[in-house]
Order: sequence, then structure tokens, then C-alpha cells
Amino acid sequence: MAQIGSRGQPQHALIKGLNGKGAIPLGGVTVGHSVIDVRNVATTGSEASSFETTISIAGQIQQTSASNLSANEYWAITIG
Repeated sequence: MAQIGSRGQPQHALIKGLNGKGAIPLGGVTVGHSVIDVRNVATTGSEASSFETTISIAGQIQQTSASNLSANEYWAITIG
């Protein structure tokens, strides 16, 4: 599971996309943390529109896209 560090500073964690909507483990985030961006590791392009903008469940980031993103890895950038 990816882990987020210090509170109040932007944090980066590597996550893997899913085949459809669902929860991706992301240790250290709590409800209300802001998702600043989600960047595709391979293309460096932003795919933030495929993920929630505010953490809604502690320890997880939600993939909101129904697309199959399971072949992709992302840098999730959050702040809390």
C-alpha cells in the first residue's frame, strides 16, 4: 500500500489504477485531504479527472472513472 507522510505538506504516492470505479489503498490520508493531482507515470499527463478531488474514506483514494486503468501507475499528490 502506498503511504502518505507529513501533514500539511504536499505528498506523493505511487498507486495503480483499477478496472473500473473503486477504492485504491493509500495509507496516511484522512477524510478531507485534498487530491491536488493524479499524474500518469508513463505519460506524466494529469488524469485527475478519473479520481476523487477530496479523500472521502480514510486510507483510500477513489477511482471515479469506470474506464479500465489497471495497466497504469499514477503519482497521487495530496495535501491535508
